[in-house]
Amino acid sequence: MKSRKKHNPEKEGQKSDEENKEIAKRTDTETENDTSPSAPGASPRIFGLDAYDALLGVVLLLVLIVYLSQITQFHGLASPVYGGDYYRDRGFVENILQGNPVWSDAFFYGELQYYPYFLSVILAGVVQVTGLPLDKVMNLYPLVTTVLACLVWFLLGYELFGEKKWAVLLGAAYLVFFPFVSPKSSDFAAAVVMPLFLLSWL
Repeated sequence: MKSRKKHNPEKEGQKSDEENKEIAKRTDTETENDTSPSAPGASPRIFGLDAYDALLGVVLLLVLIVYLSQITQFHGLASPVYGGDYYRDRGFVENILQGNPVWSDAFFYGELQYYPYFLSVILAGVVQVTGLPLDKVMNLYPLVTTVLACLVWFLLGYELFGEKKWAVLLGAAYLVFFPFVSPKSSDFAAAVVMPLFLLSWL
């Protein structure tokens, strides 16, 4: 004959309290992770983006429009022909387009390239794929650099501060204080490569 288990209201009440705490904890976690517009404390959304993303997007768009309105007036590179850094970098790209090895120097025959040629290879590739003149590509490429730099500084800000509002502030601050990036390889390194390197260490 099977023995019946004794009813223990105290133990059942304790178990019920633990279950209620677990449910409450799970609900709080789901509320924190809820990013929908109806979620409590959620920032308002504009075209599917939250207010912070929309703000950074507007600032970036304004900078790109102003930059594009300026460079469309150029008939060549905005640099002195002799002693200008833009034409020096243009020579590196032209050297690749003429079929020479990327590591060969554009100005001294038989010498190795003394400048980092990552950006030169990218610009030469864009010219070959699109068929656009090299001067136009070099004038337009800073638009791409600006977008990449804004994204990298935004990610760096989010990694440093852990909040989107500070990440947006850092990305917007970059656009405000450094709105125009030149096509020089050194500016590309300062705007994109160096903060990206720092981000990889965090």
